[in-house]
Amino acid sequence: MNKKMKADITLLIVTLFWGFSFITTKTAISNIEIFNFLFLRFTLAFLISAIIFYKDMKCIDKNIFVKSMIAGFILFLHFLFQTEGLKTTTASKSAFITGFSVVLVPLFVSIIKREIPKLKIVLSVLIAFYGIILLSNVGFKDTNILTGDVYTFISAIAFAIYMILVEKFTSKEKAVVFGILQIGFVAIYSLIFNLKYENFYIPTDIKSISSIIFLSLFCTVFAYLAQSVAQNYTSSTHASLIYSAEPIFAGIFSYIIYLESLSTNKILGCLFIFTGMIISELKINKDSIKKLKFIKKSA
Repeated sequence: MNKKMKADITLLIVTLFWGFSFITTKTAISNIEIFNFLFLRFTLAFLISAIIFYKDMKCIDKNIFVKSMIAGFILFLHFLFQTEGLKTTTASKSAFITGFSVVLVPLFVSIIKREIPKLKIVLSVLIAFYGIILLSNVGFKDTNILTGDVYTFISAIAFAIYMILVEKFTSKEKAVVFGILQIGFVAIYSLIFNLKYENFYIPTDIKSISSIIFLSLFCTVFAYLAQSVAQNYTSSTHASLIYSAEPIFAGIFSYIIYLESLSTNKILGCLFIFTGMIISELKINKDSIKKLKFIKKSA
């Protein structure tokens, strides 16, 4: 098994944990304020990972410190808007809308490189965006759910930017150190906002404590360190295709745990978003078009 395949399997496991994280996060924020929750989650994750990789932490320099601070802030925005959105939308809907970042990555890459986006990218964005409209019930009177969906959509944009930064920043830096530092910065940003807008406290109920521990260990320590290392062996665009399985896992877990039901519009919305994700990753070239024409003639 080559390094690229190992990286893909690792990212798929990460995606599985992230799919379940929508459930555990929704449970946690029912009892804890957002910034307080994010601070506890990422502080615990930072302390655990820093202790495990304490030898690597000696390699910190100004360059990796600044890059981690920037990536950490974008990651903080992603979690802030995603968590806020989960207050007023379902876990499965949040996962599918967050999955829109898969389509946004290649689009943003084209913009950064000052290239005209490929037709498949434009098409995938339009299809996925229409899926979000269906999934979000735009046009209905349920404004709370719509507000949650908007917050989640903003988090998808932030995560797309974050994935591009991870690929760029970890290409020359020590991935583990970068991963640990960015987690620490998310904790710092969360504490700043917590002290300014909320009242800090440590929860004592079992549900909140278990949710924070699970999210810290599996969805943060393992997930973001594994992502930082694995993306050294694959591109952000390829990684984003693997992440497209996240809403599928979230949907399965939501159905099992919360018994969430999906209307026809919501099901169609999910299908449109997933179709957009797949189209954005299809390799379409002259040879593939010739093969398609040959198959049609043979038929």
